[in-house]
Amino acid sequence: MKKFFLSVLFAFIVVPFNVCAEELEVIAKVEKYYKTTIVDSKISNYTFDNTHYFTTTEEVTEEEYNSFNGNSITPLSLYGYVETNYKKLTIEILKDTSKFRYQVTLDWKTIPTVRSYDTIAIGHYASVKPSGTAFFKQRYCATNGVCKTSSTYYPQTFVTGSSATFHLPTGDLTSLTQTFYFDIEKAVDETIIRQVVTADYAHEIKTVKITDAVKLSVSNAGIKLDNSIQDSYDEISPAEATWTGSW
Repeated sequence: MKKFFLSVLFAFIVVPFNVCAEELEVIAKVEKYYKTTIVDSKISNYTFDNTHYFTTTEEVTEEEYNSFNGNSITPLSLYGYVETNYKKLTIEILKDTSKFRYQVTLDWKTIPTVRSYDTIAIGHYASVKPSGTAFFKQRYCATNGVCKTSSTYYPQTFVTGSSATFHLPTGDLTSLTQTFYFDIEKAVDETIIRQVVTADYAHEIKTVKITDAVKLSVSNAGIKLDNSIQDSYDEISPAEATWTGSW
């Protein structure tokens, strides 16, 4: 049963839309910046829940995000380290003459040490639903100057949102970005006068299997992880964009 489940997920590989983002108008856009601190130590003063491991994430200003150019890994005496990661989350509502698109982008300013299965997601009102196939890609560049794009992901669609779960690339990287989007159509007959779209991202800090990583749901509150995997992820405060009009 598990093998069948994974094969179904894997079958939904990316099919790009005909309309490029450059041809659409951005009608709503919100950016958020985050700083994550990971302490891995065997010093008793830094021991948490007997795991010697603690993670905290806070929202920071654009100025702090842009000004950080230091080493993301700092030795903690001879007994561990402190890792500092910065990332930016962008949610956009785009439109052409007859179509809306929801798009989220996650930019890593510093490359995380733990790289396993992460999830990027978009939540929305139940008055709309995806139209056609979603698009996902992650682009990354290595220290040798070679850049690549990967479009393999595990999709999930809910009444109030969609998600892409994927494996972060390995190796010595200098940049890393994920993008996920889909067009939408109305799911109701009434005129829609307001759209609220939520972007969220869950970064795995403890390795889990893909069969566990997809245990989640998505809504306008963001990603809700299953209780069995909550401790394995660094969760951030979602970014929310709003559009008002008549559709």
